[in-house]
Amino acid sequence: MAKSIRLIIITGVLLGLSVTLLPLRSYATGEDVAESTIRATIDGALSLTATAHTPGTGYSYSEGAYSGTFNAGASTENLGTTTFEVECNFLTYQTTENQVATTHRGCENGWNVTAESSSASNGYAAMDGTGSNSYKILSNSANGLTSSQPNWLMKVTGVTQSGVTPTPAAAYSNVFGSIPHATSASKTIVTGNTFDTTTTPGTNIYIGKQSFTVTYGFGAGTIAPADTYTGVITYTLAINAAS
Repeated sequence: MAKSIRLIIITGVLLGLSVTLLPLRSYATGEDVAESTIRATIDGALSLTATAHTPGTGYSYSEGAYSGTFNAGASTENLGTTTFEVECNFLTYQTTENQVATTHRGCENGWNVTAESSSASNGYAAMDGTGSNSYKILSNSANGLTSSQPNWLMKVTGVTQSGVTPTPAAAYSNVFGSIPHATSASKTIVTGNTFDTTTTPGTNIYIGKQSFTVTYGFGAGTIAPADTYTGVITYTLAINAAS
């Protein structure tokens, strides 16, 4: 009887290694595949920029200051209007240093802008005179702009962009309010959120930059000595803490 020879091919695990049988021949299929990877980084941005300075009729803006000349008893509800733009485009993130993880709050928590006068007197923001004149013009909304008391006030308006409008603090919304100073109970003048956190649950959608305006009112009153009075306001943008 003729002997038969059987060829047995075994695939499996051999001494802990995977054994793969390669085809003895390859056949063309008419196509091939290649890949390219594209990677781009968008920098995080947190900025507050004054994009426009518009003096009221009869007044001027130069070298960072609004200016006007007033007779005693004169006043204006628009010495000038500044437009501010807020950019805040990053989400909450973590960093690790020396095995310590730190969470950095992101813009999805919303933002706020505070204002603070560089000078204050008797619990009010103040405009200072020049030289030996120690008289100060205090910012007191209770006196308005047309009383005998000289006064300087501010009003805030949100600008609608992409269907979203920043929210002025109640004290400055459609009304002239006292300018905050170092010890004011609240210095926040406007809030907003550059992310839509409600339309798609669990998804934060970047809306884009947001804007608001600040309008300055001034009343000369009748009791201030003739002089040039100067007031300086600093605005600060910050991210809200997570709620």
